[in-house]
Amino acid sequence: ICIYILLLIILTMDFVHAVIKAANSGPCIATCVPGKYEGYECNHDCFNNGYDDGKCDPKTKKCCCIQ
Repeated sequence: ICIYILLLIILTMDFVHAVIKAANSGPCIATCVPGKYEGYECNHDCFNNGYDDGKCDPKTKKCCCIQ
């Protein structure tokens, strides 16, 4: 029974994290290219579009804005 409770807690935490992340994420506006379009450019473009921050996602290689 303890294993089931632990699994339920882990799944609940993962779901809550996904909901919070989705609520704080804006659009992905560009493709990050090393040496050409990196974190600085991404952050700058997101800021100019009214978002608080922008980061290059290492998995998708996209510049995603954060509200």
